[in-house]
Amino acid sequence: MYWTLTCEVLFYLWAAVLFAVFGLRRFAEGAALVLLAGQSVLLAADFIFPDLVPLQLNMLLLVGYAHLFAAGVLFAQVYSHGACTRTLALLGASFAVALGMAQDTGEAAILTLIYLIVAACAWRLPAARLLGWRPLSWIGLVSYSVYLLHNNIGITLLSLLPPGLPGAVYLASAAGVLGGIVLLSWGVFTWVEKPSQSLARRLGAWFQEPRPADVPDGLQRE
Repeated sequence: MYWTLTCEVLFYLWAAVLFAVFGLRRFAEGAALVLLAGQSVLLAADFIFPDLVPLQLNMLLLVGYAHLFAAGVLFAQVYSHGACTRTLALLGASFAVALGMAQDTGEAAILTLIYLIVAACAWRLPAARLLGWRPLSWIGLVSYSVYLLHNNIGITLLSLLPPGLPGAVYLASAAGVLGGIVLLSWGVFTWVEKPSQSLARRLGAWFQEPRPADVPDGLQRE
């Protein structure tokens, strides 16, 4: 249902640990290297000794998704600071793992397309400007709310439909529920997410402001 939230929270916890180890300047490459190396070791162990590593440990260590999280921090590094040879090598390793773990050629093609699109954004290529099209930007803004609401509301409503109805009724119902979920998601973004983000930015700015005791005496206002 919302299993990806568990993976997301686990990554944030591991990212905090890795940030404490590597610091800001070396975080992206250091975290990516640890994620990819740990994933490779556990995948090799599972290949040589099947069922040796418990499923819960695999999930805790993000074995199925570490390469994608590594790609995320590396692409963010490229977008903010550019790429060096190490970054490119780690991105190549991440992409190789993604292709190796793909179930079929169709999934491999989709993953390749995703990597190319994100790379275009990270390197600020002209083609990435197409993603700035207003409807696509709007969909991106409400997509997380859609993800949170689609199951508990959307699927619950659709499950109330009795069996045996014409297919057109199910399609129309699904379209109506999807439209309602999108509108509700827009409301959540407008009245919950945006105010929360604004509050977080204000709090962050407040904590970053130097306190009077931190300001040199010669710079303090009379």
